Amino acid sequence: MIGKLTGILSDKNPPQVLVDCGGVGYEVQVPMSTFYNLPPVARELPC
Repeated sequence: MIGKLTGILSDKNPPQVLVDCGGVGYEVQVPMSTFYNLPPVARELPC
């Protein structure tokens, strides 16, 4: 299990997001409440 990801939000497609972490893309399923609070694509995700 991964506890934390930091990187650039590459894509958003409910309920999944794609996070680019140093050239590796992680597909992450997030709750819709979290999805709606995410920044726009190509922005760094807050910690």
